Amino acid sequence: MKEGNTGSSNFNTNDMQHHGLQAIDENEPFILMEPSPVIQAGAWVWECRYPQLFDQVTGRCREFLNVECQSRFEPVDQCEYSARQCKEHTRNCQPCEQRFGRCRDRENGVYPLLDPRAWSPVFITCYLQRNIARDECRPPKPVFSPDTLDCVSLFEVPKQHGGFQPDCSARADGYYPDEQGRCAIFFRCTFGHFRGYDECPPGSVFDPIGVACETYSEASRPCGEGQAPLCGGRMDGLFADPYGRCTHYFECRGGMFQQYFACDLGIFDPLTHRCVVSVELTMRPCGLQPSPCEALPTGMYPDLATDCRYFIECYKGVILTNGTCMPGTVFSALTGQADNVSSDG
Repeated sequence: MKEGNTGSSNFNTNDMQHHGLQAIDENEPFILMEPSPVIQAGAWVWECRYPQLFDQVTGRCREFLNVECQSRFEPVDQCEYSARQCKEHTRNCQPCEQRFGRCRDRENGVYPLLDPRAWSPVFITCYLQRNIARDECRPPKPVFSPDTLDCVSLFEVPKQHGGFQPDCSARADGYYPDEQGRCAIFFRCTFGHFRGYDECPPGSVFDPIGVACETYSEASRPCGEGQAPLCGGRMDGLFADPYGRCTHYFECRGGMFQQYFACDLGIFDPLTHRCVVSVELTMRPCGLQPSPCEALPTGMYPDLATDCRYFIECYKGVILTNGTCMPGTVFSALTGQADNVSSDG
């Protein structure tokens, strides 16, 4: 190892005692830290503690702000100091950059520990290219956002990164009820982007029918006592909430609305008619998969890939349910119901 490559220099115990490395220097308002030996480089090679550097003028380790390295290599990252590297034959040692990240060539500020676009709990603070702090976000804001550079709640984390932030990519501009069923909360979409949450005044809930905050007695269900979904002409079964409240679904029976339900865990999948935890295989807006309803007006449509034996129902871009026609029938786009094969020609 060349002298100065990682803030190292040749020290002996007399030099260390002479320079008082455990005390506070009267001329420098920092605690001078004892350097550590670099065993693999020789018996008399020592390395300054991070982030200090060796000062050739004073012959000791000093804070990096007070050292001019000139032609010598100037280490700035923690991982450019040998003391931070995994020792040979050390078991289960996490690679240095996974523990400390990197600050070289970065502006002063906070960054995710690893990938600069990662959503993770851990973040670092860089100052003059040095990692001066490693912190972790905690509940109720357990995730560090690479967009806002701050700790945020799961409601502000996109679904593809494990959170609950609404997906506006296929939604028209406007206001929508909270996807997780918080009745007083609503959000705004513009130009396919999520623009943030808002909250109704105390004593009121958001009603997606009137797109306004209403009292409980006037707001539509499931958040109020007012209007319920229409079940006339619908087959018996379970249906997703037509306004994209992912945790809620309702039942129709004999052409009559029965009641709303809420998933104890996860979101309602209109294809399997069950509550599921994973969003990877569920259709948008509640999941990550494209929905055929995104390009269709409100209505019922046959599944051409199955020779019309299956059908889907769409409402303003949201898939409400899918169904299977009885044997000997297919779904007719003309009548909006399952007809005998012969009658659909």
